[in-house]
Amino acid sequence: MTEQQLNCTADKLKEFKVANLLGAHGTGIEAVYRIRERLVWPRGLAVVGSVGSSYGLAEGIPPAQLAK
Repeated sequence: MTEQQLNCTADKLKEFKVANLLGAHGTGIEAVYRIRERLVWPRGLAVVGSVGSSYGLAEGIPPAQLAK
């Protein structure tokens, strides 16, 4: 993904008022980190998903066992 694509994606997420990002293997680790950096989001709002990752409206993205 190019810098321009990452910036456009981040800007659209902000425009659409997206509050959490659970990126998967198709997104890529670097892309999630760069989007999070552009949006100035803390670590818990934009993470790279793995097997067993989940999201809930009440709790957001709960940290996986390794992050605790």
